[in-house]
Amino acid sequence: DTSEYSERAKRSLSGSTPPPTTKPSDATSSSAGASSHYESGRSVEKLRPESPVVLEESSSIADVCKAMAAKRTDCCLVTSSVGTLAGIVTDTDVSRKAVAADLDLEATAVREIMTRGPKCVKARDPALEALKMMVANHFRHLPVAAGGKVEALLDITKCLYHAISKIEAAYERHGQRFSHTIGKLERELG
Repeated sequence: DTSEYSERAKRSLSGSTPPPTTKPSDATSSSAGASSHYESGRSVEKLRPESPVVLEESSSIADVCKAMAAKRTDCCLVTSSVGTLAGIVTDTDVSRKAVAADLDLEATAVREIMTRGPKCVKARDPALEALKMMVANHFRHLPVAAGGKVEALLDITKCLYHAISKIEAAYERHGQRFSHTIGKLERELG
């Protein structure tokens, strides 16, 4: 019954339903005490960032498209003439800013359509913070750089695929326990 569910939800939100408890073996702690193992123990490099397509900002949009197609990717990191990260360009940028504007792809430099000064993370930064940044800002890609030099690229699709694979593997290892817990929850919720 929907109204019964709504009442249970209201009681839960108001605090009249006791919060779920965790066993000490389920909890993890860090030296800070408040962060989870995932936040303190996992770095961006553990998300397996990939080697990106990298071209100079003077490259033509056509050259960028060819390089992205050759690597079967939808993103290119753009560097300045001295090799520091200057921008990022995606397939969406090409379609909306170049093709839709009828730019000459061979004659127009990628600097004209790139997103300048993209946010980036370092390889040792917490993985969870990088993922939060990607979700909060609606980024599909996040450069990994140090001292302005490009090191790698995070792709949110690949990060999520990796996370789902880990969840599926955990479910396969502990499926009976998960099934028992889900059955118990269904019985409690009616």
